[in-house]
Amino acid sequence: MDDLKKMCCRICLKDAEPPVDIFAKQKHDESLPYEPEDIPANMIKECTGLNVDEGDGHHQHLCEPCFKALRNAYRFKRRYSRTMRRHAPVKREPTDEQTSIIPNDAAQEQTVNVKNEIDVDAVDSTAPIFNEAENDNTAAEYFEIIETDDLDLTNIKSE
Repeated sequence: MDDLKKMCCRICLKDAEPPVDIFAKQKHDESLPYEPEDIPANMIKECTGLNVDEGDGHHQHLCEPCFKALRNAYRFKRRYSRTMRRHAPVKREPTDEQTSIIPNDAAQEQTVNVKNEIDVDAVDSTAPIFNEAENDNTAAEYFEIIETDDLDLTNIKSE
């Protein structure tokens, strides 16, 4: 705990001279355009996504170079977020005029009936129909079975 009493930078662990208290409001840097800023602890949290709490067992100060880098990163992140919000695509709902000129697709739809079974009466009379139960002949008399060498498939060839 004595190590935490030293004025070390929470980020680089070097001596923080002059120390920047991460839980105190900091004065504006005159070399930068004015922009409202949060306390350094919240800036660290916003830039890193990590929680920074008083008494969390970590150093409570930053050195001047790390604070300047944090301030720049914080401003960069906020500027980027503002730009993205400003230029985000706007979802637009169609107006009545726009929807009235769109043709009604429902009137143009056609009904299609799909049947899973073959209708024997609808089959062309030139197509042979084989029913082994009604015929004394076997399937082997009507079809030739061909086996392939490289695949375990059976092809049936009609005579």
